[in-house]
Amino acid sequence: MKITLEMSVRAYPYAKQVYLNQLTRTDGTLKINEATGIARGSAQAFVTIFLAMMSGSAYKRAFNNAANQFLLENIRKISVMLIFKKLYRLHKVTLITIPPWKEAT
Repeated sequence: MKITLEMSVRAYPYAKQVYLNQLTRTDGTLKINEATGIARGSAQAFVTIFLAMMSGSAYKRAFNNAANQFLLENIRKISVMLIFKKLYRLHKVTLITIPPWKEAT
């Protein structure tokens, strides 16, 4: 069965949850299968490819161009979000660990 863009859109949140360690690979695969009708083997490949894309690793199985474009655009959004979260945490830690400047009286 061909994985359509619509299937990829519905599968994406589950793959993202696997990446964020909110779901196991197995649970993510099963949820993708249930939500989209994508066969389990293809759902597992979807998760594997998504994780490879997130880490910048090569992968051998391919999706159609529309699905690849969708995933890459959303990976960019995730990357920006994670960068801002890291900067926020760094700034928050800096605010907590560095005492405020006090004027001499």
